Amino acid sequence: MGLVRPLWVLAALTWFLSDAHGSNSAVGHLRHQSPTSDQAAGTLRALLDKTERDLQDLTRRRNNWQDVCRMKRAGSQSHAECMHILQGMDTEIQSLKDRQVAYKEMLGHLDR
Repeated sequence: MGLVRPLWVLAALTWFLSDAHGSNSAVGHLRHQSPTSDQAAGTLRALLDKTERDLQDLTRRRNNWQDVCRMKRAGSQSHAECMHILQGMDTEIQSLKDRQVAYKEMLGHLDR
């Protein structure tokens, strides 16, 4: 995927920070400015920070849930349901990790 994802997100950030949102948006005060790489980097850093917090929170919740699953009798319906929930959390955790890597890649391209 390489550079395609960073360019797509940078384009989305550019659109978000541009005149497309008008004066009633949260970024309306930026509508007369063209977005800069500093603005995009700042937005990416904020997204990265939030993703890292979300990842820590979800990992903590997943570990707690795993402790609950260990109390279920192996082979029981409740154990199977519990393991299914863990698998969903694992998928979410991987998605957050992928997002984290992508944000770091994009920031690396902007910091050059």
